[in-house]
Amino acid sequence: LTFFAPINKALEWLKDKKIPKEVIRRVFRYHVVNTALPYKSLIATRVLDTTLNSSGLNDAPQKVRVGGWPHHTYINWSKIKIYRLAAGNGYAYGIDHILIPPPDIMTELFIIPTFFSTLTSALQKVDLAETLETSKAITVFIPSNRAWAKLGFRNLAYLFSPRGKDALTTILKYHISPELAYSTDLIGDKALPDHLPNKHHTELDTLAGLKLQIEASSYGHKYAKITVNGVRVLFKDVLAKNGVGHTIARVLLPKTTDLYLPDDNYQTIEDESELMAEIDINEENEQLFQLTRKSKNHESKFERSTLYETVDIIRE
Repeated sequence: LTFFAPINKALEWLKDKKIPKEVIRRVFRYHVVNTALPYKSLIATRVLDTTLNSSGLNDAPQKVRVGGWPHHTYINWSKIKIYRLAAGNGYAYGIDHILIPPPDIMTELFIIPTFFSTLTSALQKVDLAETLETSKAITVFIPSNRAWAKLGFRNLAYLFSPRGKDALTTILKYHISPELAYSTDLIGDKALPDHLPNKHHTELDTLAGLKLQIEASSYGHKYAKITVNGVRVLFKDVLAKNGVGHTIARVLLPKTTDLYLPDDNYQTIEDESELMAEIDINEENEQLFQLTRKSKNHESKFERSTLYETVDIIRE
């Protein structure tokens, strides 16, 4: 087994709190992985199955995300503070916050309006919000507010007008796949040396009835680049109770979409140059990471409110 153990400070706010036992059991199972993972193996993974199953994933295991930031490793948004605690039947790692099982994808998007408010407004406008709340085992490619802004004022005004509702509906459905695809599914599992590129092609169906073309390349576990119809994936594996999301640099447009675009290669360019693409990616990842993790002064309050607000979600 591998156990992600909240350190004492992470549990202080639970003193004298009455939390339903079924919630505690589910949260505990979300901290346990059935495989014994030494640190080198842990950081070589991207997502891990926990012992918590989710009805929103058709009773498949809910995953945790393993992320690296300079000089630190994170499980979801919790930083590993204590490493390599070997036990008789596996490994334990001390983390600085409790791992809360995630809500549905729509709720995830609502939590960070500064990044995703345009998308949530669009989904509500065309009555697709409930789809992201109730559908099971789905994948959503998530354009940020910045990605929507790249369409320009004229196109956004059209899409959000009564005349553009059908086009907006098609575009949004083009971002939703009924197939569950984590980054590990998109990258593939070829066992190649780190210095050789692992290239993988995937097609995903969408609710628009069209397919997405996904290209992935990686060098071992150190670097992975994924594009969807030529558009760069910025942040992989936004975990949810009923699926997974991946944030993307631009809005995906079906070929039938009738919009005025200043660049005929909108679908395939990532930015004015590869350098600008990397700057955008780094800035957006940093902002998203810091916003989600929050400051030390507010994390415990965020964690506490999230747990109580999602009791029904955790109970399922």
